[in-house]
Amino acid sequence: MFSRYGSTRTTHLLVLPFLLSLSLSPLARAEGATGGAEPARLSLDQVLEYAREHAPGREVQDKELEHVRARRKGADVLLSDNPELALSLGPRFGGGAGTDFDFSVGLEQRVGISGERGRRKALVAEFERRLQAERAVYFWDLRQDIRLAYRSSVHKESLLAIEERAAAFAAELVHVTERRVSAGEATTIDLHVVRADALHAEQGRLAAENTAKDARLELAALAGFPLEAPPWPERGFLTPEPVPPVDALLRAAESQHPELARQDALVAEAHAGVALLDRQARVKPALGVELSREGSAGSPANYIVLGTLGVPLPVFQRAQGARAEQRVDEEVAQAERERQRRILRAQVVRAHAELASAEQQLALFRQGMLPELEQGLELIERGFQAGELDVLRVALLRDRLLLAQRDVVLAHAEYERRLILLEAAVGSLWPRGAGAQAPGGAR
Repeated sequence: MFSRYGSTRTTHLLVLPFLLSLSLSPLARAEGATGGAEPARLSLDQVLEYAREHAPGREVQDKELEHVRARRKGADVLLSDNPELALSLGPRFGGGAGTDFDFSVGLEQRVGISGERGRRKALVAEFERRLQAERAVYFWDLRQDIRLAYRSSVHKESLLAIEERAAAFAAELVHVTERRVSAGEATTIDLHVVRADALHAEQGRLAAENTAKDARLELAALAGFPLEAPPWPERGFLTPEPVPPVDALLRAAESQHPELARQDALVAEAHAGVALLDRQARVKPALGVELSREGSAGSPANYIVLGTLGVPLPVFQRAQGARAEQRVDEEVAQAERERQRRILRAQVVRAHAELASAEQQLALFRQGMLPELEQGLELIERGFQAGELDVLRVALLRDRLLLAQRDVVLAHAEYERRLILLEAAVGSLWPRGAGAQAPGGAR
């Protein structure tokens, strides 16, 4: 049986190898797409470990802790007020012919007896706790950003492998058509069509290559890798596994999310500030000693030593304004903590629902699309054998199959992104198996 494009057997022998190449291992195709030696690939744990030492914001977080040492120096001072030294000197005039002079010197020190120094240390401890909580939030957010960038790089490389296979198939189809035109089995119109198709496929490959490189550069920028040598992630899709029920995730979020821990630290720091101001408003007596000389013309001078005790009377000023403002700050911190708690609960519920939807869509691809792709390849082969398909029809079917493979990759990408966002909302990771599925949709 012959089609208008010539011998069915000749067409089958030329094009069938390319169709069969679509059913090869996606991992092997991706390795061939690198066009050279396989680059050294890093696992997610390796990238995260590197980021903990080289991430751009890590040094800023370390410098922030210097504030703790600075405040601790101020809190460790034994007395918060400096001693006061008073001197007085002057002549004494009497009714007689001679003169004399008087002088006095006094030293006074205010002493805190309300435990103010302990409250200062407690405030510094809460300040350090808050900085550590902010540091934990930074590294948690960094971890999730790196995980998103890492998985995105994996998916972009998988899409690049598909585009490279499409470009290679289109280029080979041009060669087949050129030979068929030379043999008089195809027209120049057919050749123009397949060349335009090859140009379009090459444009898609270049765009996918640029996108994949951008994804690796983003990962390098987040983790602190040199931009001249961005990391290569390991291939493979995450295997979907059961997610804990939303009630369990809500309890986990409220008990261990880094942002709520930071809010708790802010509330505790504000409370410590209130306690310090309350102690500072209490009576702070002044203890002192005074030495004075009283001269008398024509008679020996008198020397007097006195101990002094001064007690301020908190009648008008008791730091009312500062204490009231600090209490408002504490109430604001408590309200903000409750607001963040509600926001996180809403994020967990929404992320859980979105993950469930993404998981259902992925299940459709895994259960229905992949078997259909394999059946489609078999049908194409049978069509060639029966002489029912020409070269252009093969190109069309190839595009359909490649589009389906792209959809599989995108479904995995959406599922994994939703999974990471849910874990970010919960504030913790739950154990999952180490199994992974090869890129390109192979099971």
